[in-house]
Amino acid sequence: VVNTDDGPRSLTLEDYLNGNFQYKTFFPYWVSDNEYLHQSAEDDIILYNVEMNYPTTIMTNSTMKQVNASNFVLSSDKYFIALESNYSKLWRYSYTASYHIYNLMYGGFVTENQLPHKIQYISWSPVGHKLVYVYQNNIYLKQSPREAPIKLTSDGKENEIFNGIPDWVYEEEMLATKYALWWSPSGKYLAYVQFNDSDIPVIEYSYFGEDQYPRKITIPYPKAGAKNPTVKVFIVDTINAEAFGPKEVPVPAVIASSDHYFSWLTWVTDNRICVQWLKRIQNFSVLAICDFKENSNTWDCPESQQHIEESQTGWAGGFFVSTPYFTSDSSSYYKIFSDKNGYKHIHYINDSVENAIQITSGEWEAIYIFRVTSEAIFYSSNEFEGYPGRRNIYKINIGSKPIRKQCITCNLRKERCQYYTARFSERSKYYALICYGPGIPISTLFENHGDR
Repeated sequence: VVNTDDGPRSLTLEDYLNGNFQYKTFFPYWVSDNEYLHQSAEDDIILYNVEMNYPTTIMTNSTMKQVNASNFVLSSDKYFIALESNYSKLWRYSYTASYHIYNLMYGGFVTENQLPHKIQYISWSPVGHKLVYVYQNNIYLKQSPREAPIKLTSDGKENEIFNGIPDWVYEEEMLATKYALWWSPSGKYLAYVQFNDSDIPVIEYSYFGEDQYPRKITIPYPKAGAKNPTVKVFIVDTINAEAFGPKEVPVPAVIASSDHYFSWLTWVTDNRICVQWLKRIQNFSVLAICDFKENSNTWDCPESQQHIEESQTGWAGGFFVSTPYFTSDSSSYYKIFSDKNGYKHIHYINDSVENAIQITSGEWEAIYIFRVTSEAIFYSSNEFEGYPGRRNIYKINIGSKPIRKQCITCNLRKERCQYYTARFSERSKYYALICYGPGIPISTLFENHGDR
């Protein structure tokens, strides 16, 4: 550390707490298959075209400063951008914030029907610029940033009914996110989870903040043997939200009669959804594939489309039950779960878990599937050189016999990097490899075909 007189000085606690020596990473915010957003050193928002090697400034820092914005979320059609300010942290993932919508096409902030402060979550639709947000535990929909919001739920209540956001226990122990709502691929439907904590025992503690007296914090907190939150999954038609109210997705009978958790939701198509449920003992998981029935305007989850994963060697999944990655036929999928030896590996499921085809094998574990394309599976594992703490990125070519597996990162800056994650563009043409160590972190951008 260099002092102003060019002499050395000691590292101080303030240096550490202020992040003066924190490493910088490049984690691209992909907005298409060849474009990503990032902030420049001057805090301008830059849209970078990878193919053209061309940056475009879509917003200057002066506009950000008008609302003291510290973050941003771009609409999928790039017409609008939501600027985030007044960040106030709640739990590990959750926080509240204020959002101002800026019109990128015409320049200027949207002044009609502005958003309330202390929004708990906000999300643009995957097509166009519809907007959904959670405020005071209720969900609101805007067909356009200028339009008045449509209230999708009205029973939200602090510490009791949570719509579209998890309660404390689901945020911390099950979902590891601040949200519990998901758009369908075209944005026609919105799925959300409702958590009812009305009957959950609470814990209380004193928070010593800036006020003269401490503030009492109350959290619904189910301990072992105590009642768990009641959980329901709903789907609403965002095109006809007021005419067709939310429709509940039924819990599979095999798990409904026992104490259970919701574990994750995945859209397959606009009319097909996959919901995963887990018994409280957490060694029995049900993956239910549900279809929309137009004649009855309901979501049906037939028993023939329910896949049971039961572990004989511990919990189903690792810390969380793994997410399925569906193929183009919208029925078969790839998923990580334990093999007969207890190691977690990638399997291909077409009709049932019992008939699953094991894709990876060995005395190591597949950790996470990043992307499944028509040609390959990209995933991370701790296989390389038998070090369980490492995370390297692998690629398996689908359909090749024997299976051809390639480690993309094992010998890429080997001494510096043995713990990787990845971020893929919209249709996987490009991906960023983010190395977290053991050396100084570094990020590298690659083209999928040729891995260069």
